[in-house]
Amino acid sequence: MVATGEAPRKTIDRVAKQLQTSKSNAGRVVMTESAHFATESQKECYKELGADEYEVVETLDHITCPLCGEMDGKVFPVNKMQSGTTAPPFHPWCRGTTAPYYEDMVGVGQRFARDKDGKAYAVPSDMTYAEWKQKSVDNSAESGIISIDIDELVPCLKENSTGRIVDTDVEQITDFRKLSKCTEKYGWDFPWNHPPKDSKVFALRVKGSDEIEGLIALKNDDAAYATYMFWGNAAPHNRITKNNPMKKYNGVGGHLFAIAAQESIKNGFGGYIYADAANKELFKFFVNEFKAIPIPTRENPYRFLLEGNAIKNILDTYNFEWR
Repeated sequence: MVATGEAPRKTIDRVAKQLQTSKSNAGRVVMTESAHFATESQKECYKELGADEYEVVETLDHITCPLCGEMDGKVFPVNKMQSGTTAPPFHPWCRGTTAPYYEDMVGVGQRFARDKDGKAYAVPSDMTYAEWKQKSVDNSAESGIISIDIDELVPCLKENSTGRIVDTDVEQITDFRKLSKCTEKYGWDFPWNHPPKDSKVFALRVKGSDEIEGLIALKNDDAAYATYMFWGNAAPHNRITKNNPMKKYNGVGGHLFAIAAQESIKNGFGGYIYADAANKELFKFFVNEFKAIPIPTRENPYRFLLEGNAIKNILDTYNFEWR
């Protein structure tokens, strides 16, 4: 791919087929190894240019991990350049790169960042990730959050009063007037009649019924190569509260994650999804029980990523039809 200029997805498809593995696993290997070769090529290039030092350049957006964010802007001698320690990739799917460093060029020109909607804009060339994040992320009030758990691994929904398994279907909601009673006033956590901008909203129902059992709002993040679960919520009657000691159905949370995984696959992200848990307990649940990868930020310390076997288990377990 590096030598021929072939599109990454063609290489990923071929590797997945030859190794008989998932596209997400193949993609992780292909993209991470290509980043390693790019670093080695850059090192030789800097030597030919006569550059004595180089600078680590990370992506200025909301998905950059704390490790990469901390490395952004650091300067090292070219003869100390080593991928994984002083140069990217620092981890699988790392998006970092490097640039030659000349002291008399500091502050000249611009670099680019992405806002929460993925739109690019210019910032000073010497702005580091830490400076950008403090200004653009930590001071932002808008963020996603999910308040759902995976209570039981059942292929459809389980009616707790009878133990009966019921079939489900899913509908993408485009007319949000249908969600006028899915608001805080009626026991939901979010104002679903006014969902996040540019998100896709999906409703989970029992097959043949109009009653909504759960809702999820998703944003496809091309920069992160993943789908972001912006909001996730089981219906009030499917959550245990002081006034509701027993859920009507188990399995709602797992279904909502399966919807997110399918949306990720549909958009070419290989099933990768990430989310911000509503609290520490929920965050620990996904990390411990589903082997989610913690990717905390100051914006939300309970951010996690689901991929690989965790996604496969969810997709293998939960079944639904599209309405």
